[in-house]
Amino acid sequence: MKLYFSEDNDEFCHPLWYYDVGLILFEARIVRNENIFFCKFRFEAGEHGDCGKHCKAYDPRNKKSGICKWHGFAYEKTDKKTINK
Repeated sequence: MKLYFSEDNDEFCHPLWYYDVGLILFEARIVRNENIFFCKFRFEAGEHGDCGKHCKAYDPRNKKSGICKWHGFAYEKTDKKTINK
């Protein structure tokens, strides 16, 4: 599913259906960087090492250890524009 940023928001991206008709939107691209992630629990970007057993929301996907279920991709705004119709 493609995600989009609005003109005035560089922090959060959403699917096309989220936005009002007639807005200029910018396509979002996944940041392929080993050091940055997005925490879906805290709704903020973080660096690897910030996530782990010291976090009260830490819940491993395999229920033992490893990557947290709240760990997600970080996105950046691209120059590719679209108008929500």
